[in-house]
Amino acid sequence: MEKPGHYVLLLTAVAVILSQSYPWQESGLTTAVDGYVHPAFQKVYDVFKKNIKANLEKGACFSAYYKGELVVDIWGGYSDIEAARKWKNDTLSIMFSSTKGVSAILVALFVQKGYLDYNKLVSHYWPEFRKNGKENITVEMLLSHQAGLSITNGTIDIRLLRTNPREVEAFLEEQRPVWKPGTAYSYHVITFGMYVDVLLRKADPKHRNVDQIFREEIATPFDIDIHYGMPRSELHRNSRFVPLSLTNILKHTFKSFSWHQLNVFRTIMNPMSRFMRASYSGFKQEPTFAAFNNPDLNQIPLTSFLGFGNARSLAKLWGIIANGGSYNNKTLLTPDMVHLLGTPVVAGRSWDGLLDVSVGRGVFFLPTPQGHLSFGHAGYGGQAAYADLEKKVGLGYLTSYLKAFTLGDDVQFLQYEAAFYECLEKYIGEKG
Repeated sequence: MEKPGHYVLLLTAVAVILSQSYPWQESGLTTAVDGYVHPAFQKVYDVFKKNIKANLEKGACFSAYYKGELVVDIWGGYSDIEAARKWKNDTLSIMFSSTKGVSAILVALFVQKGYLDYNKLVSHYWPEFRKNGKENITVEMLLSHQAGLSITNGTIDIRLLRTNPREVEAFLEEQRPVWKPGTAYSYHVITFGMYVDVLLRKADPKHRNVDQIFREEIATPFDIDIHYGMPRSELHRNSRFVPLSLTNILKHTFKSFSWHQLNVFRTIMNPMSRFMRASYSGFKQEPTFAAFNNPDLNQIPLTSFLGFGNARSLAKLWGIIANGGSYNNKTLLTPDMVHLLGTPVVAGRSWDGLLDVSVGRGVFFLPTPQGHLSFGHAGYGGQAAYADLEKKVGLGYLTSYLKAFTLGDDVQFLQYEAAFYECLEKYIGEKG
């Protein structure tokens, strides 16, 4: 890849100006950190508290499970800084694309139950899907972003998911792949959930909507406080997210300086790039991205990005996966299904040129600080959640103050992750 030297000069100049003029510190507000941390993991709490006090973290939560035990569960800052509403034990936050990883677990459960088969054609469950070059797309291709359906011909109103789901299905059925399915992968930013949600509903013997499926199959049995769409009854717990700004993109680019980050910056600044075209596909743009603070929109269940939860529940869910698929004598996934979910399907440079990672059946594989791979899903703005099978660890991190256009490399999350694994190694060593 050509090194974008002119972007380095531009970003350097802008960063200097911002560092001199931008008022990072909010005035008149006190900061607070709360939660629980196992004594062996005190350093994680200390790093988190330092970031909250320094205003590097305005509102967030971070949790970790180890071998089925909750060892870190901390939160701090504000769930709504304008209203001076502090982040609480039960605060919920939008998960953005970390929702996709939760959906991968739900699909795996359907495969385990025999409702779906990764190797069967999508059209086996959804006959109308079989046209316009989509005839040979398998469930696995769809889950691993190989279907070629990341960019749509036109857009529709997201409200149709509620008012006229058949119109959404018809729109999806008319789409044509932008590359030959199975020959490449590229992140289906928005369309992933549009297709997967229909597939789940059609494969389900009861034909339930995805929010009901998740609630009845996973959330209630395993006490997971995650929701597809924000229920109106829980609105009082919802944090108000602040959209990602150019300022924060620049800050993140420089703090985690690499040619990859410069390539990300160049890509997102080009509205005609393949990745940005995918980001604007599927649904018509709302007047502002902050419109998804509107209860009329955020209550819509969509597994691409409209999931709501907290770090504790994300860490618990991925911790169950990391610990063999069972919790409190109840089985979510069998060890064989966990192994399948944790096995990559495709790897290398993505069709849009943005990614160079391993991709699984609805999950991405990312290195831990110790060098081995975890799997799960990051989310827009800094969100992250994953399972580490080798160490039997589940991690979750959410923030409502979006900081980075990231794939699990948010600066603060990486600090908590590093501190956690440092503590974990000492803890394991001490236990012998």
